[in-house]
Amino acid sequence: MQKTLKAAKAKASNTAKTFVAPEEHRPLLSEVSGFIASLGRRDAAEALELGRQLIRVKSVLPEKSFGKWLKLECGMTVRNAWNHTIRVEKFTVEQQELLIAAAVKPTVMTIIATADAPVITELLGRILSGEQFTVSKVKQRIKGDTPAKAATEGGGANGLRRAVDARVKVDLEVINKLVKRSLKAVELIVADIRKGKHVPKTRLATAVEADCQKAGILLSAVISPRGSDAPLPVEWEKARQIISRLGDSPRYPGREEFHDWVVDAALPALRFVVLGEAFPGTAGLIGQVAVDIADDGENDTAEHDADQATAAVADGLLNEEINGGAGDHAKEAPARTRVANVPSIAPIELSAPEPEVQAESAANV
Repeated sequence: MQKTLKAAKAKASNTAKTFVAPEEHRPLLSEVSGFIASLGRRDAAEALELGRQLIRVKSVLPEKSFGKWLKLECGMTVRNAWNHTIRVEKFTVEQQELLIAAAVKPTVMTIIATADAPVITELLGRILSGEQFTVSKVKQRIKGDTPAKAATEGGGANGLRRAVDARVKVDLEVINKLVKRSLKAVELIVADIRKGKHVPKTRLATAVEADCQKAGILLSAVISPRGSDAPLPVEWEKARQIISRLGDSPRYPGREEFHDWVVDAALPALRFVVLGEAFPGTAGLIGQVAVDIADDGENDTAEHDADQATAAVADGLLNEEINGGAGDHAKEAPARTRVANVPSIAPIELSAPEPEVQAESAANV
């Protein structure tokens, strides 16, 4: 029995050592094996090129012959070759160029390549923004971010900070999702405008109005909470104004100005929020939330207050319905008093006279 096993192993070993490549493929195999031998410590570009060369050989050799050639001519295993080929097979040409430009390590590239397409896109976007990744960090993201430990309900500054951080984290994720989706739609619209095509307002409204309406409200809560004295970069307030306007189609510019506004205002605002591209002429400026920012000649701050007052009234009516009514006293209270008593996630100027808010809203309709 032992002699039979030894004979079988010897036969297999001799077969591996006597592998002969088909005559027509020998130039290609010699070229690729020479390229592999010339590589030293591989960077991203060399690792991707190695994958391309291995795919060339893999396409002409049977699987068993490919494994034998790897072992005898290149000193590699099939698993090693798979690590190199998957990078080329999973990444697009644009993604490969990004990885090379970012000098991502080949081992990190291999782990990223094992992820699903949406996760790959997310990780490459984070790399593009300057974030550094290790193998363990990528593996953790692919398996799923470790759930954060539930914050205790303790008070004090630390408890308040945990509560605020938890809320803002959720809001930022929603904002990012909504604005990314809107940016994609606006880029397609801008492409048609630049081709000389007519784009009606209804197309923009259908594509982004709902998302931008919600994103505008959440941005107000994050960057300009009611009563805050913290300074605010002007570019963020301008982006918030434009996104809020995208979420309110009756406030879109007239037909003659509409195309220019989409290209010169809406697109830069969305790219600023998603990609961090600065607004022309506003980068680095700091101001208060109430600073007057020219936006196509409109008093957008008053319009924003009117929008938030309307949302707050709706929230109040919903709360009354859920709670079975708030009693006769609440029903008799003036409209502005009811708005003031309803918690709002966005700033509302209670000192602004009601008739002025109504007049501004009517003018914009």
